[in-house]
Amino acid sequence: MDELSKQILGDLLSDFANRNLSADALTKEYVGVSLSDLNQKYCIENSVSEVDFDLALKDLEEDGLAKTGPMDLYENPPGSLSVVIAFYSKVSTCI
Repeated sequence: MDELSKQILGDLLSDFANRNLSADALTKEYVGVSLSDLNQKYCIENSVSEVDFDLALKDLEEDGLAKTGPMDLYENPPGSLSVVIAFYSKVSTCI
């Protein structure tokens, strides 16, 4: 994990701790720091390139440490014989 990914993860941990949340919040669609706030902090205030920022977020997602994007309902194909009821995270990039 690169340094930027660690810093972003640290911000998420700080937000989680500051809100006095328990591990149960992670299974109840916890919404952490917004991507626009993280973008402001790293891309604008600290001159990190948007590409590096996006790659750091992608690394966190691939490692299962963070999810970005709003939750959306999985859509079943028309005429499907089985029904899937599930939510997934829409992947967003840095704004």
